[in-house]
Amino acid sequence: MINIKEHKVAFDKNVIDRFEQQNGFKLPNEYVEFLKEYNGGRPEANIVKLKECEFDSCLISSFFGVNRDDNNHILYQFNILKKRIPGECIPIADVEGGNVICLNLSADRNGYIYLWDHEVELVYGEKITIDNMCFVAKSFTEFLKMIERYNPQNEDLSDYKTLEVYVNPDFLKKIRKEQGT
Repeated sequence: MINIKEHKVAFDKNVIDRFEQQNGFKLPNEYVEFLKEYNGGRPEANIVKLKECEFDSCLISSFFGVNRDDNNHILYQFNILKKRIPGECIPIADVEGGNVICLNLSADRNGYIYLWDHEVELVYGEKITIDNMCFVAKSFTEFLKMIERYNPQNEDLSDYKTLEVYVNPDFLKKIRKEQGT
């Protein structure tokens, strides 16, 4: 597994217990253990290769935790997104580009991980279901194992061609001045 920088705010199990009671959900033990250890946290530069999605990879920005600032608090994110994601899901991580990793808590797919693409919402509107989301993994542990270290220098860009480049003239003057040319 990649390195995850744990959050400095301590995990509070009571927050999760109240959430489960209020919403009738039971979070998988493996996920609760992750919260106890990291309380969300930021992973190092990473990539998750996706098999059954429209796009082939995503990057995790941060995992949500409890007792954190609003943008990284799992309950805040749940309340913001609960009318936009399927009712049996909770958001657990922020993905580059505005998408979210969700944990399914339904009886038949409990613990499954999905990627919610905010642009798909425009296609399906209020009818977004699990079937409209990208399946990622059958468990949180399996999902963690999918997260790999990412080094952009290892990317093969040989098939990409630069057609045109615009350089701001003021920026070009600054560069030339710094280089003494």
